[in-house]
Amino acid sequence: MNSDTAAALDVYDFKSVRQHNAAYTDRTAEIHNLLTRSTEGGNHCLLLRQLSARGSSTALFLSTIKYLYLGEEELFRGLYIHNRWDWTQPRREVVHLDLSEGRYAYPQQTIASLCRHIVHAAAACVPPVTLTSPTPPLLLDELFTALKRRGGQTPVLLVEGYDTPVTCVPSSTGARTHFNTPALEATFSLLEDAERHLTLFTGVQRLPIQGLDTLEVIAEDMESAVRMAMGL
Repeated sequence: MNSDTAAALDVYDFKSVRQHNAAYTDRTAEIHNLLTRSTEGGNHCLLLRQLSARGSSTALFLSTIKYLYLGEEELFRGLYIHNRWDWTQPRREVVHLDLSEGRYAYPQQTIASLCRHIVHAAAACVPPVTLTSPTPPLLLDELFTALKRRGGQTPVLLVEGYDTPVTCVPSSTGARTHFNTPALEATFSLLEDAERHLTLFTGVQRLPIQGLDTLEVIAEDMESAVRMAMGL
């Protein structure tokens, strides 16, 4: 790989990795197992990972799922999942929220960060979606509605590092309910009623958040295949 190619390569993006013919360990068998398990279990799950897991592994893992649902078949030729995925199914819009980075020192800062993440996810859609709502839950609802109206299919929601707003900032009281928990509860409360084809959260621990208490938890010691998919 020459220097120009290396400079253009985005190791966090599955499409970039494949189009640049970069080294890629085929873990789509594990991804296929995970998606089969999640759809059979109610379509909404939390994948727990080790603290030592690299962020790039998680990002590439979620990016791979994104391009599956976007129907980018050419990217998967020669991989395990290619002949096992239903490429005739309708293309689905994918919302990828990366909460692993942001400013979460106090509630208002957390709300502002959540707003930025949702607006960024909307801008990353093709074509981009412009949002006007003032709060995270309204922004997320507006985005889901716009994508469903545009494509006719319920979207897929991928949330990376959903527990970061809590785990990255110690609670001032030491209580189980962190001061950022209400902001997360408000943001994801609509998921109980919203139409999504699949919701997948990743994190290092499960949070006591209303609206997410029905998530199926897939822990690393429960599914060795998932461990491999996450690069653990």
